[in-house]
Amino acid sequence: MLVVHATPIAYFPPAMNMVRSLKEDMSVKVQTISTKKCNNCYFHLLKALCFEISSIFKMLLWHPDVILYYESSSAFSPYLYKRYFNKNVKVYVHYHEYTTPEQYERIGMRITSFYHKLERKWLYSHSDWVSQTSEKRMSMFLVDNPMIPCSVTHSLPNYPPHSWHRKEKVHSEGPVKCVYVGSLSLDDMYIAEFCEWVNKQNGRVLFDIYCFNFSQSFATFIKKLDCPWIKHISEGVDYYSLPNTLDKYDIGLILYKPHDMNTIWNETNKFYEYLVCGLDVWYPKGMTLLHEMDKTPFAPKIKEMDFDNMDTFDGTVNIGKVDNSTYHWFADDVYADFKQMMNYI
Repeated sequence: MLVVHATPIAYFPPAMNMVRSLKEDMSVKVQTISTKKCNNCYFHLLKALCFEISSIFKMLLWHPDVILYYESSSAFSPYLYKRYFNKNVKVYVHYHEYTTPEQYERIGMRITSFYHKLERKWLYSHSDWVSQTSEKRMSMFLVDNPMIPCSVTHSLPNYPPHSWHRKEKVHSEGPVKCVYVGSLSLDDMYIAEFCEWVNKQNGRVLFDIYCFNFSQSFATFIKKLDCPWIKHISEGVDYYSLPNTLDKYDIGLILYKPHDMNTIWNETNKFYEYLVCGLDVWYPKGMTLLHEMDKTPFAPKIKEMDFDNMDTFDGTVNIGKVDNSTYHWFADDVYADFKQMMNYI
């Protein structure tokens, strides 16, 4: 199998979990792009072109029996290889995000929009598997793309590995210890609002941020705020050591601004990564999927935050032990089912 991921796979833990799981039972090669940033649009275009040439070359060299590509941005080389070089190769596609037809037509999405047209025109009808991260996202995706046969559509959730499971969590007295792990942007997240709220708590709340992929505006903001109760760990944290890191905290933060259908219906991997380790979860009002979800099966507390009225937010945590032994949402089970289905498609 060849996994094609046209964005840095290190930014996408679910893809890392998928690859790690697949490698247990089959030969898997990964074609991805470097994490090195570049603001020059011409260099970025050249980098993307080199990626496509490299991808098709490796397909011709390796002759994979299955190609799994992520997102429309990765569709071009699988399209070329399937249509013109090896019609027998099985093609699987998974989407981390839900992208609306209007978003595909944005100026910055021109290349991806072209690739998506190839998907709609030919590749979807010749794919063996098409999946989104939730049933809701898949239902919206099928409205946009009715040419996809329902028989190949699936939901593939963003769950963490079973080895992360903490069956018990203890919340100690003292400051409430909050954590956020992941990429950051002032425009797309409530990071500034939460930091300002923490600053007003005068030490009753501590906040650590593990993020190596952040905007310059965030770096400027956090430096200017200069809050002694907020720490930014700019090198981030290794994904597979994350459970040991999360053991130190009480609350896991989800901070997406729900300004589009993708984030409104986002069942983010962070949600389950925090819960599997026994942390309570605070998430923004407006994330409809999390709001409507039945949260009673989870032992940790899950609170909705209204960032327009943070002065009224109850930022306390219940002191004592949390029995997290009934948690059972694991990547191992999802990918075991995925691998089993691959044998029958």
